[in-house]
Amino acid sequence: MIELRRLNRRKSCPPSSRIASPLSVSTSSSSETWDESLGSLLHFNQVLQSVGELCVTSVARDYISSLWPITDPERLSERYTATAELLTMLEKKTPPPLAHFSDVRPALQRLMRGASALTPTEFHELRIVLTLFKPLSTFFQDQPNTPFWSSTTYELNPWPEGVTAINRVVDDDQTIKSSASKELQRLRAAIHRTEEQARRRLEELHGQAQQSGWAQDEPIAWREGRLVIALKATHKRKLRGLMHGHSGSGATVFVEPLEVFDLNNELAALRDEEKAEELRLLAVLTEALLPHADDVRQGVEVLYRLDAHLAQARWADQQEAVQPQLSASGAFELLGARNPILAAHRDVVPLDVRLGDPERLLLISGPNAGGKTVVLLTVGLFVMLAQSGLFVPAKQAILPLFNSLNTDLGDRQSLEDDLSTFSAHLANLQSILSRCGHASLVLLDELGTGTEPEAGAALGQTFLEAIREQGAVCLATTHLNRLKLWAQDEPGILNAGMAFDAQELCPTYRLEIGRPGASFALEIARRMGLDDQLLHRAQTLMPDAAVNLEELLVSLEEDRADIQRLKAELQDQLQDVQERERQLSSREADIKAAHRRAHKDALREAEQLVADMNRRLENTIAEVRRKGETISKEDIRAAKQAIARERRQLAAQQEQLAEDEPAALSMEDIQTGMWVTLKDQARPARVVKRYPGRQRVTLDVEGMRVTLPIDQLAPGKEPPDITSTPPGGMTTVVGVTAAGGAGYRLDLRGQRGDEAVAAVDRFLDRALLAGLAAVEIIHGKGTGALQKRVREFLESHPRVKSFRFADFDAGGTGVTLVELK
Repeated sequence: MIELRRLNRRKSCPPSSRIASPLSVSTSSSSETWDESLGSLLHFNQVLQSVGELCVTSVARDYISSLWPITDPERLSERYTATAELLTMLEKKTPPPLAHFSDVRPALQRLMRGASALTPTEFHELRIVLTLFKPLSTFFQDQPNTPFWSSTTYELNPWPEGVTAINRVVDDDQTIKSSASKELQRLRAAIHRTEEQARRRLEELHGQAQQSGWAQDEPIAWREGRLVIALKATHKRKLRGLMHGHSGSGATVFVEPLEVFDLNNELAALRDEEKAEELRLLAVLTEALLPHADDVRQGVEVLYRLDAHLAQARWADQQEAVQPQLSASGAFELLGARNPILAAHRDVVPLDVRLGDPERLLLISGPNAGGKTVVLLTVGLFVMLAQSGLFVPAKQAILPLFNSLNTDLGDRQSLEDDLSTFSAHLANLQSILSRCGHASLVLLDELGTGTEPEAGAALGQTFLEAIREQGAVCLATTHLNRLKLWAQDEPGILNAGMAFDAQELCPTYRLEIGRPGASFALEIARRMGLDDQLLHRAQTLMPDAAVNLEELLVSLEEDRADIQRLKAELQDQLQDVQERERQLSSREADIKAAHRRAHKDALREAEQLVADMNRRLENTIAEVRRKGETISKEDIRAAKQAIARERRQLAAQQEQLAEDEPAALSMEDIQTGMWVTLKDQARPARVVKRYPGRQRVTLDVEGMRVTLPIDQLAPGKEPPDITSTPPGGMTTVVGVTAAGGAGYRLDLRGQRGDEAVAAVDRFLDRALLAGLAAVEIIHGKGTGALQKRVREFLESHPRVKSFRFADFDAGGTGVTLVELK
C-alpha cells in the first residue's frame, strides 16, 4: 500500500492516521492463500463492479475493482472508519461536495521529472481539481463526528492562489486568454488586422476568377498556414501565385496569389510570435506551480480515496449494509444477512448463522434447491467483503479475521487431468487439509457425494474430523443421513437444516441451526407427478433405517411448521388480548377521571349552596330584627349548627378528594422520555420536550403532541404493550386559540343524535388536550333536533364554560361557539 506523506503544514494540525493511496492495493502475505478464482466463484467481483459504478472517477473505480481481502486489523479499521463517517453524512442527506475531475497526476509527475510546461488543457483540468480542495476541507471541518476525514482534509488547499493564477492565463475553452499579457493582446490584434486585409484582397481576386470561370465555388481556405483560393485545375496558371496542393479528386488546386504573399508572410511571423508568447505565459504559470506540484498530487490522491469510500458508503446505504465487527475471540455471527447478488433479482430470506468455540463446524442438510449452497456462497462472499474493508448487507456481522478461505464448490471434473468428479473432490479436500488452520474458513458443498453413500459418509466424517482437529471454521452441506446422525451428538459440530414447507412441498430458504433437514426427495418427486408405482417401488428399495430417518425428519418438519403456525396464532391472540386490556385500562382511567371531575363539581356546587344558605339565613335574621320581630336564639343556633355541619362534611370530602389527587410535579422532577399522567383525564403521556422557563412541557399523548403546564400533570408509568407511533403518523397540535375564535372545528352535519354526542365528547377531549380555549361545532339548522342534543350535552359537560350561537354571517344558529374552562 502506497503511503502518502502529509501535505505541507503552515500551522499545527490535529494528529491523524496516514493517508493510504487508492492507486494500488497491496496484500499481506497471508492473503496470497486466497485463490483468485474466489472472486468469480463467490460473486465478489460482481459486487465490486456494482460498487465501482458509484464512483465519479475511473481511478477510484479501478481501485475498487482491485480490492482483495487483507488480514491487518488496523488497516481494516481505518477503511471501515472512512466509509462509516461518509455513510452517516449520506443518511443525513449531507454528502460531501465531490464532483467529477480528470486525472492530473501524470502531468504533475511529468513536470516533477523536468518536463516542459503544461498545456492549456492540462491547466484547465488542474483548475477543476483545485476548486474542489478548499470547499471539501471547509465542509469536513464543519461536520461533527468526522475525525478521520476532518484530519485527512485538514488544510487541503495546496497552491491556494492556483485558481486565480490559472484564470489569468487560461480561458474556460482551454485556450490562452488575450488579456494574459499586453504583448499577446497586441499580437492578436495585429493578426486580426493582417488576416482581414489578406481576406479582403483574396475575396476580390476570387470574385474576378469566378467571373472568368477559373475559380471553384469553395470559399477562401487555409493550406499549410497560408490563406489561399481554390481554382479549377485546368486554369491553375491563370493566376500568378504559389500552389499549395490539390483536392482529393484532383479537380481543384489551391493557389496563394502573389498579391497576398507578403501579407501571408507577415501573418505567419505574427503567429510565431503569438505562439512564443503563449509558451512564455505557460512557462511562467508552470514555474509558479512547480513548488506545489507534489502537494497537489497528494491532494488528488485524497480526492480519489474520498471518491472510492464515498462509493462504498453509497453502496452500503443502498444495501442497508452494516460495518462488520472484527472478533478477536473467533466468534462468527451473521444476522439478517442478504446476498446482494440474489437481492438484486428477487426477495431473499435473511440468513442467520452463529458459530464459535467450541462449535466451529456447521453441517447443513435439506432438500435440493432449498438454499444450502446459497448459504455457503453468502458466508464466503461476506467474509471477502468484510476483509476487503466493505460493509455487508446484514443487521449485524461479527467475524473473525481469516488468513485463508478454502472451498470445494461445484463440479471439479477434469478431462485434462483424467480426474472424475469424485477424484477431483478428494484431491481438493486433501489440498485444503494441507493448508488450513485455526484462522481458516472452509466451505464444502455436497460433502461425501460422487461415490457409494456409506464410503462417502465415512470419508466425509474423516475430513470433518481432520478439519475440526486443525481448528478451522467450516460450513459443509450434505444429503447423507449417516453424517447427519454422526453430527447430532458430536462435540464441536452443529447440525443445521434448510426449512421446508411440508404441506406446500416448497423450500422456505430459512436456515435453522440445531437439527438436520430432510431431503423430501420422494415428496418432491410425487409433487412433480412421478408415477405412484415408481414411488412405492423406490421406497421399498430404500433401507429401513434410511426410510425411518427420512420419515422422522419429515415428521419433525411438519411438527415444526404446526408449532410455528400455532405460535403465530397465539401471538396474534395475545396481541388482541393486550390491546383489549389496554383499551379497558384506558377506559377505566377515563371513568375514574370523569367521576373525580363530577365529584369535585358536586362539592363545589354544594359549597356554593351552603354559602347561599348561610347568606340567606343572615339576611333573614337581619330583616327580622329590622322589622322589630323576634326570633329565638335557639332557632338561630340550630340553623347555624346545621350549616356548620354541612360545611364540615364538605371539608372532609374535599380533604379526602385532595388526598386522592395525584402528587404534583416540579420541573426538576420531569425528564425527557419519562411517563406522566394527565390529571383531568388520567391518560398516560410521554414527555417529548421541556420548557423550564415557561413551566410547560410537550407531551406525546396516544400519537398526538400537546403542550401543557406542568400543574396539569402527575407522576405516571409506561402503559403495557405501548407501541411507537410510525414515522409521519403523529398529529401535532400547538398553540391556544383565543376565546371566541374558531381555531378547532367539528362538523356534525349528517350525523344522528347519539353518534353526534359521542363525536362531540371525543372532540372536546382532544381540544382540552391541545390546550384550546374555544372551539366551533357545526350542527346545521334543519329541524333543530341535532342542535338541541348538542346544547343539552354542552350544558352538562364540566369543562364547558359557556356556549353561544355564532354571528349571523358566520353561520348563525347552525354553528355553536364553545368556550372551555
